[in-house]
Amino acid sequence: MNKKKKVMGVLITLTIIFTVMGSTFAYLSWSSSEEQKTNVTFTKEAGYSCSANGGGNITEGDVVIAPTDCTTGKHVIKREITVNPSITDINMPIYMDLWLNVNSMGTGLSNSNNFKYSLTTSSTNCETDVVSTGTFTGKTAGDKVTILNGNTYTSTTTETYYLYIWLDKEETSSDTMNQSFSLSLGGSCYNKMPITATTLASKANPSTLMYADATDSQKAEMWTFSHDATAQTGATTDYRYIGSSPNNYITYNDEVWRIIGVFDGRIKIIRNESLGSMSWDYKKSGVGSSTSNYGSNDWTDSQLMYMLNPTSYTLKTGYTSDGTYIYDGSGNIIYQLGCKPASIASGATSYSCTTNAWALNSTALSQISETIYYLGGRKYNSTTHIGTAEEIYTWERGTTVYSGRPTNWTGLVGLMYPSDYAYTFANGVDDTCYSDTYNCRSNSGGNPSSSWLYKSGTSQLTVSSRSGNANYVFFIANTGFFCSDPANNNFWVRPIVYLSSDIKLDGTGTSSNPYVIVE
Repeated sequence: MNKKKKVMGVLITLTIIFTVMGSTFAYLSWSSSEEQKTNVTFTKEAGYSCSANGGGNITEGDVVIAPTDCTTGKHVIKREITVNPSITDINMPIYMDLWLNVNSMGTGLSNSNNFKYSLTTSSTNCETDVVSTGTFTGKTAGDKVTILNGNTYTSTTTETYYLYIWLDKEETSSDTMNQSFSLSLGGSCYNKMPITATTLASKANPSTLMYADATDSQKAEMWTFSHDATAQTGATTDYRYIGSSPNNYITYNDEVWRIIGVFDGRIKIIRNESLGSMSWDYKKSGVGSSTSNYGSNDWTDSQLMYMLNPTSYTLKTGYTSDGTYIYDGSGNIIYQLGCKPASIASGATSYSCTTNAWALNSTALSQISETIYYLGGRKYNSTTHIGTAEEIYTWERGTTVYSGRPTNWTGLVGLMYPSDYAYTFANGVDDTCYSDTYNCRSNSGGNPSSSWLYKSGTSQLTVSSRSGNANYVFFIANTGFFCSDPANNNFWVRPIVYLSSDIKLDGTGTSSNPYVIVE
């Protein structure tokens, strides 16, 4: 039996729509009809299937949502959900996920910590036999809330769950009154337990094991790294692929990418091939944050940042967009949407646009999440010791920046850190490159080709910049060493994203069988 089945999922058409009550005391009302159905069937390749039934109707009529204890049925939405697995091969268990899709959510409810859900196996108490529980805090249209994650079914026995949704009795704010929301239940089942960020990290080797002493299979796995607190981050442990040829290939955006590692429970990936050679930024003096004609090293208004991220995704404070151009606070054009970085002077009325053919498709965008990119820098010249990987990691997350520059940026698509490159040489892969990436070249005793991130003959941009200069940015030179140049110079671009924490993978990570995202 081939157990590498493609995961298929459909939405469960359980729609819970709330309308505003006219009375002054009411919060929300819910009603259902006899025609409302909540059945769904997940049909798979031969060997298994599963179905879920959302329990039909709430027969009590209208349910007024008001602050209450979750076991007080009068003010609690309650849904019975039954799961019916069908297994013809006893050696093929079924795994199932269920989630709530947020179709709409009133601002007052989204801002509250007291609008809650609980999934249990108890028909009488939402605090007994709890499978999952949480709030809808911060949730808006398009978000999803996982309520059942990878539950295992090994027989055809029906499993019954109870979903409770309520406004907790601790709620005192009137902002939750007269709010509406809509939720639908979604789900998928699969016959092979997928790989998560947690399971991927669990395969990591301890940091005490030297690469030279590891087996070939160990070399192809993740390695563990612990970090002390920095100026912007607390002490943490992350997991990285090191060496020349780890099994870290992944298909994303219909392209080949590679996994850098697992950070804060999320998988960080980089495009395997470059998007081509282009500048970090080429805004001339007086445009945006540029104070020279060599571009600006402020990532928050760099042309490359706007090119990589969705249209007008993260406009800097005071900046505007008309759907064609992005303007700085003085009304200067700084970038044309859909274009590569290009020279633009103060007062220009048009942008010299070379179309950028690359973008994340809608599926790829739905699979990633925002992250904080740290923009700490350092002073630098050709004779300055750059530092070990850990030292680089520390100044990246520090607060030393050029005057007025931000220390971090929250967004979707970025570039690699210099430390991402430096750590690939850790634990004995190449001590020269690990201890000082400025000497990571053959004529200085280093071997950059021992890193899987190195691209021979290709200079690669990073997200970091020099703190002692307004326009210089750091890059990995085509011979492997760490260097800096003005932001308007052209180097190769490899985008970085962080997959959402609930992403699941299948595959082995080899070039012939890369990881794939399963839905």
